[in-house]
Amino acid sequence: MQRTASQTVGPFFLDALVHDGDELIAKTGTAGQALVLEGNVFDGEGAPVNDAILEIFQADATGSYVADSPDARSGSLFTGFGRATTDKSGRFSFCTVYPGVSATDIDHAPHLNLMVFARGLVKPLVTRIHFEGDVHNAHDPILADVPTHRRTTLVARRDASNDSQVWRFDVRLQGKDETVFFEY
Repeated sequence: MQRTASQTVGPFFLDALVHDGDELIAKTGTAGQALVLEGNVFDGEGAPVNDAILEIFQADATGSYVADSPDARSGSLFTGFGRATTDKSGRFSFCTVYPGVSATDIDHAPHLNLMVFARGLVKPLVTRIHFEGDVHNAHDPILADVPTHRRTTLVARRDASNDSQVWRFDVRLQGKDETVFFEY
């Protein structure tokens, strides 16, 4: 019996899974500090990945996860989930709010959960985005498990050249400064 060859996700998934507005996690009027997360996805050679999909799942400003709530799916101001694609320069962007400390995970610093889907990957890559300067980072158990010299790959920084609402986070799929990814 001959086995079927393994395949990575094909090019159809960009058109099938992403819709206009999916990158908008928090609409105007959502409680909390508005933020824009911008970044690029790079491959192992440092070239932009122009056909990746990124998904974010997060708590709202009070630390509540609402993505599974019927209210969140029915047009609420905050969905807790977003999806974006990269453009030809590997750039992506999300509009959301700064997450609060989760009531169920009080030891965890405010963060965004991120999944990356891209060509050449059989499974998505999973990581977290923490925020530079957040006082809770010092006690976060996930950050504590990551070697000190690698933690910077999990931290978004305020974009000094833009509005203070803009945070910058680049994803490096391989290479010297590869983003830390977690098994799930």
